[in-house]
Amino acid sequence: MKPETKEFEFYIEERLMIWNRLKFSVEAETLEEAKEKAKYMVTKEREDIEFWDNVMLYDTLTEMEVGDNEGNATLELYCDKDAELIYDNANEDIKPINGFEKLYQDIAKANILTKL
Repeated sequence: MKPETKEFEFYIEERLMIWNRLKFSVEAETLEEAKEKAKYMVTKEREDIEFWDNVMLYDTLTEMEVGDNEGNATLELYCDKDAELIYDNANEDIKPINGFEKLYQDIAKANILTKL
């Protein structure tokens, strides 16, 4: 007789890159003047811009690699029951050599625990 199975829930948190369209207005006498003002505002006074709409451009969504994130994890796996981090991809570049698999696993585990 097979033991009864239970369902366990997990979740992934991942770091992504996406473009976001932020809309704002500029008052000016001509379109050319408005373009110059907009460029100045975006490059020099962005914190003062009053955006009136934003649109996430989901077709630009891309996954980040660890190298794109300064060596930090871009994917983390958690157990939903206790929110325990059980995996991250920050140490995937570590490859076991000459039978030292256990040592590399311990090093990877220690690095994960120091990030908590």
